[in-house]
Amino acid sequence: MSNMKAVIRFLSRWSTALANRALLIGQQAYKCGDYATALREFRTLANQGNTAAQFFLGTMYRNGDGVSASGEEAARWIRLAAEQAMADAQFSFGVLYDDGEGVAQDSFEAARWYRLAAQQGCASAQFNLGTCFHEGRGVKQDETKAAWWITLAAEQGAADAQLNLGIRYLNGIGVLRDDMEAYLWFDLAVANGSADAVTYRDIVAQGLTPDQATDAHCRARDWKPKSRAESALDVY
Repeated sequence: MSNMKAVIRFLSRWSTALANRALLIGQQAYKCGDYATALREFRTLANQGNTAAQFFLGTMYRNGDGVSASGEEAARWIRLAAEQAMADAQFSFGVLYDDGEGVAQDSFEAARWYRLAAQQGCASAQFNLGTCFHEGRGVKQDETKAAWWITLAAEQGAADAQLNLGIRYLNGIGVLRDDMEAYLWFDLAVANGSADAVTYRDIVAQGLTPDQATDAHCRARDWKPKSRAESALDVY
């Protein structure tokens, strides 16, 4: 009996190693534009229940990479990965519901999947969920919750979220108005390549003293983004 258990453990590790190698081959092929190889590797693994392969295969169908674009096939494979709690797949599945791509448009389902991904620290999902709360789309409109989720995305370095958060501090939307905080987030967004944030930052700077502007700029310079793991939440 003990020998059989040892054999099973060995085969399990061997099978996992082969799957990881096949997944890597598929990813490398995809990056090189060799969609035929990527499709073959991803499809084989996806049919075996590999979560990452299901997500990648669904993404290929969504983008029409090496296959005829199909929202239905994209949704089918991405759903399988999302149901296995893959955060990126949960976010993508939320987008499919938001856009009505491969599934019937459903803002409530979109917000539900965004929340699942956001709780795992997916910055894109946190930002989209914040936008849902801002617009009252799929959830009850709530600017405080919108600001909270967008802050989580901004803290991970998402430029769009940083710009949005700066605007919120500038206008007191879901947060207390604070020009110093607004300047900080605009400055960070500028550093991340946001052209729109330049104008906002310069407007805010006009209302700050030189010492305040310097202090806010130093805070931005010393700022470090949070990791996805640090941003993940068990409950909300």
